[in-house]
Amino acid sequence: MYDHVKIRFKRITNDLVTILKYSKDDQYNRCVIKEIDFIDNLIADYVDEMDISKLIDFILRRKDKNIYHLQRDLEDIAFNDLFIKAEKLRLV
Repeated sequence: MYDHVKIRFKRITNDLVTILKYSKDDQYNRCVIKEIDFIDNLIADYVDEMDISKLIDFILRRKDKNIYHLQRDLEDIAFNDLFIKAEKLRLV
């Protein structure tokens, strides 16, 4: 089974964040941050059946799937957003 598009985009973003962590070149880091922002905009604008399944999961209260989604969302926040914001502040 293949990942859904949003999950693939998030995986690419995670790879870019890893690159950002090990890069020492500020100009390169600015380019990587622009790419991350671009992908984040794609993810925000993308709608698929997974969004509907989240609503169904909430209604049916399937605990295992809800915990999985919560864990994935928390990992996204911890791994991406906080590090990217810190790097943007450092580059200013």
